[in-house]
Amino acid sequence: MDFVESTVEADGERLACTVVEPDAPTASAPARPLTALLMHGAGSGDRHRCLPLARELAAAGCRAVVFDFAGHGASSGALGELSLARRARQARAVLDRCAPTGPLLLVGFSMSGQTVADLLRMPELAVRTESVALCAPAAYAREVSELPFAKQEFTNRLRQEGVGAAVRPSRRWRPSAAGRCWCCRRRTA
Repeated sequence: MDFVESTVEADGERLACTVVEPDAPTASAPARPLTALLMHGAGSGDRHRCLPLARELAAAGCRAVVFDFAGHGASSGALGELSLARRARQARAVLDRCAPTGPLLLVGFSMSGQTVADLLRMPELAVRTESVALCAPAAYAREVSELPFAKQEFTNRLRQEGVGAAVRPSRRWRPSAAGRCWCCRRRTA
């Protein structure tokens, strides 16, 4: 498997990105392999936490893309200036650069559960997405989307009843062997 390091210019920041390419395709491999976008959580999270999973996916024939959101890891920017909306714009820019076409698996850890939901609100990405995996996901009301994390208003809004909601799995979701991860796959005909 090959590791390709790059940066993606997005949302006024330079985002550190790693693409893990699977080994040469086999005769049984699909013509357009699935690309997994793995997104770390907030706080001290970065793309390096996702690399073991990226390696496993690549070993199974899936192309994997991991990156640092602004204010994390090797990316520019300050964590406190980041917002949920900026995270979605940054993830979209990484997809546009590293996986502009083909089927997708969107993987979100913690706060990136919301980023997965935001990406799925974009029709052109929703139709490409074959599966999602949410690991200890978080979800937030739209009204906090543009608020920078360092603003007290962001924290205050989350503490209001009905704004800081937790994701609860529905009957369509199935528990994974990874414990606190939940996976959902689109049904095909």
